[in-house]
Amino acid sequence: MTAPLLSPGQVIAGKYSVRAQLALSQAVATYVAQDAQGRELVVKLYDPALAQRADLMGALERATSAARQLPADVVVPVLDSGYDQATGAPFSACERMTVPSLTQLCAQGPVAADVTAAIATGLARCLDLAHNRGLFHHALKPNNVFIGPPPTYAVRIADFGAAIVRNAQPSHESYVVGAAWWAPEQIQPGAPVDATADVFAAALVLFYALTARPYWLAFQQSPPDLPAWQRELLGPRAPISHRSMEFRVPVNGGLDGIFARALAINPAERPRSVGEIAAALGTLGAAPKASESAKTMAFGEIAPYNPPPNPAAAAQALAAGSGFQAAPSGAGAGPAPAPGYPNAPRAGAYATAQPEGGQPQPGAVEASATGLPPFPLPAKKEKKNFLPILIGVGIAVVAGGVGLALLLTRTPSTDVQTATTSTSTAAASPAATSTPPPDTASGTSTGEATSSEPAPSASESASASASASASADEPDAGADAGDEEKLLTKLVCVPGPCDVVFVDGAQVKDLSKDLELTVGKHKIRVAKGGYLPQEDNITIEPGTPFEKEYKLVQAPAQPPQKKCGQFLKRCN
Repeated sequence: MTAPLLSPGQVIAGKYSVRAQLALSQAVATYVAQDAQGRELVVKLYDPALAQRADLMGALERATSAARQLPADVVVPVLDSGYDQATGAPFSACERMTVPSLTQLCAQGPVAADVTAAIATGLARCLDLAHNRGLFHHALKPNNVFIGPPPTYAVRIADFGAAIVRNAQPSHESYVVGAAWWAPEQIQPGAPVDATADVFAAALVLFYALTARPYWLAFQQSPPDLPAWQRELLGPRAPISHRSMEFRVPVNGGLDGIFARALAINPAERPRSVGEIAAALGTLGAAPKASESAKTMAFGEIAPYNPPPNPAAAAQALAAGSGFQAAPSGAGAGPAPAPGYPNAPRAGAYATAQPEGGQPQPGAVEASATGLPPFPLPAKKEKKNFLPILIGVGIAVVAGGVGLALLLTRTPSTDVQTATTSTSTAAASPAATSTPPPDTASGTSTGEATSSEPAPSASESASASASASASADEPDAGADAGDEEKLLTKLVCVPGPCDVVFVDGAQVKDLSKDLELTVGKHKIRVAKGGYLPQEDNITIEPGTPFEKEYKLVQAPAQPPQKKCGQFLKRCN
């Protein structure tokens, strides 16, 4: 099953009217909705199958309840939760943020050193306080870190509990959206995952603020190279001052030590709190020292920083899943009124180096890593093998070339004989092909006439071989072209029409027209609001238009019997 798909105007839980869809994944569909008072909220609908997991719903309830106990100025809490009666899906609703996420802020380029230090302080205030209460995030990324206006740049964090849903339904898209910010232990089955995983993620988020780029080289492209990322994650680390120079952004080398500890593969070697990283940024500053600045001053003298294209960030901004407010702009809460703060200082104004400091704070183990699947990549269609055809054509071309060379080097008398033979053969050929031999006597006579002609030359034999080879190749080429034939395919939902159709994992954009699918097997998924989605495998036969009708089943009107709680409204 998948998260319910709703259209504008449909109502969630009898009180939230859908205005637009922000994001969609297998486990979560995120919508902008309006309540009875006209207030805009971000509402998430989860896969109804998750409602059958009392353990998962209980863990999600505990996480959202604990986050609600944190100060309102450091967290984006869940304001309402329960079950949608029409679909049977769990839902949660939270405030729609109007300030930009860190992703949006970095769309203008790297954040200035003093602003990054303020962001680090805000991250530490929220995460360290949550850790002291036994609450861990484990899904921190720039999309769910929201930055307030200057001069304070107050930080609020969303998505507490998102990792619970992600681990319950691991998928390829969860790697693409969140893997750039995961700690090594989060992909190792059975490994304990505690507060230090958030410290690891916070260091990556702060590096992103300093450079407007993810730390991992595998995420500098879209889609990211996930096997290469895994090797990076478990391999040696480049100091952040070196890695940042690859992006033409100088960073204080004095921060290499604290970031090396925060990004350690072994959780025991990391700082026990985000506060240690914030203290280093506040005292050392993100700017390079005077000697280092002299080496990199040319970057500032050439032109203001223009960040290189970052398709990975765009892909993360468009993806959904674990973000409370994932949106096309990357804010998670939908498009913010402004992508950043125009008057905020950007990278380039650097502070003077000072001694490092900071005090560690304790953390506690929350759970063990579930062990996500090894990069479940989308299925790819089998590619056709044109090698035999190319080899045949190549042989024909070579043979023809040899024949032509021999023809050009013949003596004049031989050429005349060849021309005569070719003419007589060409004249006889149409008769032979158009009219069958009338009788045996006629065939004998023809044979005698043929035997009286001169024997074919070497060039004629080569030309004949080339023609035969080319003719032999033609049926294979035609058959291969037939495999690529596109046939009219009609997919019908009853009751219709379908709201969403996926073919081989790709969403069909225009549902008003019939599809044209190539011959072969295809994976189909159809869905309609208020009904359970269906998946199917179909086979398109050559030369035969295909039509398939999907009879949709209405989603259950009542949620299952559960224990009482924030998400589990019903009682046994």
